Amino acid sequence: MEIRQHNPGFFARHPNAVPVLILGIVFSLLAAWGVSRAGMSFALIYASLAPALIYFFVTLLEPRMGLLGYLFASYFAIGLNRYIEGPLGLSIDILLGLTWVALFFSTSKEDRKRANNLLTWIMVFWLGYTVLELFNPEARSREAWFFAVRGLSVYFALSVPLAFILIRKRKELFWFMKLYLGLTLMVALWGFKQKFLGLDSFEEAWLEAGASSTHILFGRLRIFSFLSDAGQFGALMAHGVIIATVIGLGARKIGMKVVYLLLAGIFFLGLAYSGSRGPLIIVFAGLGMYLLLIRNFRLLFFGLVLGAGLFVFLKFTSIGSGIYEIQRLRTALNPNDASFMVRLENQRKLRAYLASRPFGGGVGSGGNWGQRFAPGSFLSEVPYDSWYVKVWVETGIIGLLIYIGLLLLTLMYCYSKLRKVTDKEVRLRLVAFYAGYFGLVVGSYGNQIYGQTPISTIIVFTLVFICIGPDLTTEHEPSAENSDHNGELPNGPGHPGTPALPS
Repeated sequence: MEIRQHNPGFFARHPNAVPVLILGIVFSLLAAWGVSRAGMSFALIYASLAPALIYFFVTLLEPRMGLLGYLFASYFAIGLNRYIEGPLGLSIDILLGLTWVALFFSTSKEDRKRANNLLTWIMVFWLGYTVLELFNPEARSREAWFFAVRGLSVYFALSVPLAFILIRKRKELFWFMKLYLGLTLMVALWGFKQKFLGLDSFEEAWLEAGASSTHILFGRLRIFSFLSDAGQFGALMAHGVIIATVIGLGARKIGMKVVYLLLAGIFFLGLAYSGSRGPLIIVFAGLGMYLLLIRNFRLLFFGLVLGAGLFVFLKFTSIGSGIYEIQRLRTALNPNDASFMVRLENQRKLRAYLASRPFGGGVGSGGNWGQRFAPGSFLSEVPYDSWYVKVWVETGIIGLLIYIGLLLLTLMYCYSKLRKVTDKEVRLRLVAFYAGYFGLVVGSYGNQIYGQTPISTIIVFTLVFICIGPDLTTEHEPSAENSDHNGELPNGPGHPGTPALPS
C-alpha cells in the first residue's frame, strides 16, 4: 500500500509568516481607522512610511543620499505643507541629522578631515555667535530662537562640513548643475501653471489664510510656485538667469548655447511673473560680477551697453507700461516708490529702537516667529523687508558687522580658490556659481532670501564646489560641453595661454 507523504501547510513551513500577517492586519486596520478620522492627509503620510524607512537605511549605507534628500526637501517641503499638514520644514533637520549619523559609519577619519577648512570655521563661528544670543536679555522667547536660528546659522553649520566630506568628484559638480537646473525649471513651470491655468484649491486656501495681501496686487497674482512666497520664487529665478546665461555664453556647441540661453529666458519670465522687484538687482549684480571675472573687454563692453539699455528702458521710457510685469519691474528703479519709502521709514524706527541694544532684540524676535511667540511686541510689528535688516534686528549692530565681515571673508576665500582652478569646464561652472552667489549677497539687501530654502541650500553647494574646485581636475570624464571664451575665465598658475584673475 502506497503511503502518502505528509505535506506540511504554508504556516508550518513559514512560521515567521504568522507574526508578519498579524502585523500587516494591524497596520491595515490602523490605516483604515486613520483615513476615516483624518482623511487624505493621513493616507499620504501612511503611504510614505515604507519609502521613508527604505530611504533611512539607504542613507545609513550611502550618506550622499542624505545630501540629495536635503536638496530635494529644500525645494519641495514648504510647497507640500500646503497639501499635507505637519511640520514638514523639520524634514531638513531630520535629513541633516541622519546624514551626520551615517557619516560616522561609512567614512574614515581622513575623510572627515576635509571639513577642516576656513569656510567651515566661518559657519561654526557664526553659529557660535547666534547661540550666545540665547543669553540676550532682550530676547522674548527661547522657542522663537529654536525655530529662527535654523535658517540663520544651524543649517549652514551642519551642511557645509557634510558637503566637504561627501563631495569629492568632478562628475558630482556636473550632476549637481543638471539637478539644480532641472529642479529650478520645475519651479518655473509650476509657476507658469499658476499664471496661465490658475491655482488649485490648496493654493487658494493658502492665499485666503492671509497671503493674498502680498500676493495679489491690483488684481494681479504674484506667482509663487511651490516655494514659500513670490519673493523667494523671484530670487530663485534670478539666480537661474545668471547660471544659465553664463554657461550658455561659455558653451561652444550651438545646440548647448540655445538650450542654456532658452533656460535663461524661461527663468527671466518667471522673475517677471513673480512681481518681485528686488531679484532684478540679483541679475544685474551677478552678471556684472561675471563680466569682471572673465576680463573679456569686448563682452564686458557689450554687457555694459545691454545693461545700460535695459536701465534706460525701465527708468526713462514708458514703453510697455500697459504690461503689468514690465511696470512692476519699472518701480524697482523709482526712488520715490511708496513701498520703498515705507521700508525706509521702518528702518528709521528700528534704528531708534536698536540704538541702545547693540546685541539686538534676540534671534526670532521679529517676523513670523516674533508674531507667533511674542505677539504685540515692537519688533514683531515692524517688517524686516531685508535679510540684513533681519540680522541687524536680531543680533544687533555687533552681529551685523560680524556677519558682513564673514560674508566678505567668504567671498575673498572663494575667489582665491577660483583663481587656482585649471580645468576649463569646471572653471566655467564655478564662475557661474560665484557670480550667482555674489548676486544673492547683493540682492539680500532688498529681500529676505539668503537664509530661506532652497536658496540657502544652493548657497551651501555653491560655496563648497568653489572651495574644492582646484581638486576637481583629477578625473577627466568626457563632457558634451566646452567653452568658447575659457581663455578669459579664471585660472591658476601652470595653465599657459590663459590670463589669471586679477589679484
